[in-house]
Amino acid sequence: MQNVRGLTILGAVMLVLAAGGGCRSTGGETTTVGQKIDDAAITAQVKGRLAAAEAETLANVNVDTVNGVVYLNGTVDNAQLKTQAETIARTEEGVQRVVNNLQVTSK
Repeated sequence: MQNVRGLTILGAVMLVLAAGGGCRSTGGETTTVGQKIDDAAITAQVKGRLAAAEAETLANVNVDTVNGVVYLNGTVDNAQLKTQAETIARTEEGVQRVVNNLQVTSK
């Protein structure tokens, strides 16, 4: 499992490096290559922890990280899963803030 996580992070880092450095965020602030690597690593870690926690439901949550802010998007089956996803993201090292846009669907 450790090897899979390491490969996931490595893949995310390689993707960020291939995209290039010196890009600008929508706010006009310069985002460094180092920050992009950190964001990619945070995203990979959060996705992995979500999948491990509730494989059938939380694995479908979309996770994006920009400058240490984690954005959770998608749908979950209940409010408890929404809260659980936010807690998982919030406890990841390097996360500055979590924006939980998850919607609860009723079945």
